[in-house]
Formats: sequence, C-alpha cells, structure tokens
Amino acid sequence: MKNLILTAMLPATVLMCKQDEKVTNASYTDASTTQKSVAPTTASSSVTTTEISSTEKVSALLVETIDATPDLGMAVFTENGNAVLSFNTITQKGRIKINGKEYTLDKLTFSENRYELRGDGITIYADEGNFEEIQSDCLYGVFPEVKVKLNNQETVLKNIKVQDCQNLN
Repeated sequence: MKNLILTAMLPATVLMCKQDEKVTNASYTDASTTQKSVAPTTASSSVTTTEISSTEKVSALLVETIDATPDLGMAVFTENGNAVLSFNTITQKGRIKINGKEYTLDKLTFSENRYELRGDGITIYADEGNFEEIQSDCLYGVFPEVKVKLNNQETVLKNIKVQDCQNLN
C-alpha cells in the first residue's frame, strides 16, 4: 500500500512544483550591442530584466603589411612572404603598422633565439626561433609565434620568418 501511495504522490508532487515555478529562457543578442537576461519567475516573484549595453567595441589588433626590403643593417619580419615588421639596426628605428596606424620602434634586443622590440606603447616578443646558419652576412630564422602587445591588447602572429642582416662595422 505504501508503494502505491508513493507512486501516485511522486508525479503529483512534480506536477505541482512545475506549476509554481515557470522558468523563462534567457534571450541574448550580439555581445557588442545589448544583452537581456531574464530571471526565473515563481508564483511569488516577478520578471527581472537587466540590460547591459556596450557602447565601446573592442577591436582586434590587425598587423598590416609594410614596405620593407632586407638590406645590410635591417631586420625584417615577414608573414607569408610579406613584411609586417622592420628594424634598422644602424638608426635604431623600426616600424610596424597596426589597424592602419604606423608605430615607431626604438629598441631591439636579441639574445640566442629571442627578439624583443619596443617603442610607442608597443612591445613585440619573438621567442623560440629556429635559426639556420648565417648566409651572406644575414641570419635567417622562423618563429612559431610572435606576440604583439599594444597598450592592453595582444595579438599573436604565426609562422613569422626573420632575415636579420646586422651591420657588424
């Protein structure tokens, strides 16, 4: 008899709980516009809607190609055969173009298989380079990743080649 009562009571209890608690699905739109979050409703609560508006879109860093030719005293970094970063070791000036704006670099540090370039609110790290033997006064290498940091944003370039023709005079 107990089992019969429990069997009959269980579906009735679940059905009553479902009537007391109506849950509405949250609706979302594009994160760059407006998000609406709808809280669950019960018999004793009302619907709460919270709107989060984002007026400022965060743009990704887009490193663009530049006009740079490898030459004595130049370190040129390329992606798919196109120069994306250059540094003149004679004048101690370099450049990179991000989101349509050209940035000046004024410091290059090289150690073993790592480059670090800095300037104008930007830092560039090229780590774990795989270098070949020096050919015709130039050092050739490939970096699996090059990190570009501008202010509080960062992007990673993949498979970047470098031709570094240091002027040893």
